[in-house]
Amino acid sequence: MKALLISFITILFLFSFGFGQDQIVFNANSGSPVLKKEARVLKIKKVLTLDGDSDLYQFKDPERFDIGEDGSIFVLDWNRALYKFSAEGKFQMNLFKKGEGPGELKHLFRFFLTKLEVIQYCHFPNKIVIKNFRGELQHNNSIPEKGPLSLIGVDGNTYIFSKNSPLNFLKNITDKLQEISYKNYFYNWRSGEKVVTRGKIFYTEYGRFKKYPGGGMTGSRSPANVFTISNVKNGLVYFINSFDYKVIKLNIHDLKIKKEFGRPFQSVNYFHPLDYIEMMKKEKQQVKKPEKKYFQAVQKLFNRKDELWAITSTFEKGKGILVDVFSHDGVYKDKFFLPLPEITSPHFPEFNIVENKIIILGKDEDENHIVNIYEIQNR
Repeated sequence: MKALLISFITILFLFSFGFGQDQIVFNANSGSPVLKKEARVLKIKKVLTLDGDSDLYQFKDPERFDIGEDGSIFVLDWNRALYKFSAEGKFQMNLFKKGEGPGELKHLFRFFLTKLEVIQYCHFPNKIVIKNFRGELQHNNSIPEKGPLSLIGVDGNTYIFSKNSPLNFLKNITDKLQEISYKNYFYNWRSGEKVVTRGKIFYTEYGRFKKYPGGGMTGSRSPANVFTISNVKNGLVYFINSFDYKVIKLNIHDLKIKKEFGRPFQSVNYFHPLDYIEMMKKEKQQVKKPEKKYFQAVQKLFNRKDELWAITSTFEKGKGILVDVFSHDGVYKDKFFLPLPEITSPHFPEFNIVENKIIILGKDEDENHIVNIYEIQNR
C-alpha cells in the first residue's frame, strides 16, 4: 500500500520540460571548481542521537527530518507521527493528529518549517494544517483543487505543488504488469486565493502497473525514474531530471525555468544495496541482475543561503560521498567529501543538511531505527 501511495504522491521520477519557456542556455562547467581544485574531507562530530525506542515514542518508519531555527528537531514517521524534540534531544510532542477536524489530517505525507511554524500536508483531501512550535493550531487551509496535489515546498504565502494531469493512463491498465508514462505539471497557490494556478512546465513520470483479478491495482517505480529536488529558498527550487548531471533552476512564483547548469561526470555503475542481497540469500532466492546500468549522477540537492550543494553518487572508501558546491547562478565553486558513518556506498539512508548540522537515519546494535545528528567542523 505504501509503495502505491508513494508512486502517486512523491516526485522522485524522470523529469522533462518544454512549453512556454524562453530559450535557456545550458552552463556546462568544467570538471574542476573555479575556487578550490582539491576535494578535501570535511571533519564532522556527532552531537546527538535520538533513540527510536523509548517509552514516549517509537520510530517505525522515519523518513524525513528537519531542524528549526531555534534548534528544535523534527522527525516524520511515515503517516503516523511528526515528533518534535528540543535542541538537546528531549522528546516534546507529536504534532500530527489523525482525523478530519480542525488541526487534524487523514494522512500526513510532508511537512515544512518556517521560522515559527510547522506546515503539515495531506492530499486526501488537499489540506494544510499549520501549528506553531508549541503545537498550537494556527491555520487550516483547504486547497481549492480537485485531485491529489503533491506539495513540494513553500515560500512565504506561496506554495508549489505537482499533479498528474490527467490520470487517463488508468483506463489502459490490464492484469499484466506494464510500464506506463504520464505527465505531471507544476502548480502554485497563494494562501487565501480561490484557484490553484497550473504552469506550463511538466515532468514525465514512469511506473509499472497492473490490475488484480479481483479488483484493485498495484504500482511501483520504473528503473527509468530519476528525479531529485531541493528545498525551496528565496522563491527558488533546483531540480535534476536525468541520470546525467544537469541541474534546473525554477522560480516557484512564475513557474519558469531560470537557468540550467551542470558539469562533466563519470557515471557510477549501479549495484544492489547490501540489505537486498542479504535478504535474497536469506530467502534462498537468486539475486536478480540490476535493471539499470548507472546510479543517477546527483542524488540530493540542498538549496542553502549562498550556494547549492549537490550530493553525487561518487563514493570513496575512507573519504565518504562527494559533494559539489555551486553558486546560485550555476558556477562550480568547490567540492568536498562528506564522511558520515552511515554512508558506506551510493546507497545512503535518508538525511537532511540544515546549516552546519546533518541529521541522518541510522540503526543501533539491534537494527532498530535511530536518528543521528552531526555538526560540520570545518566548512
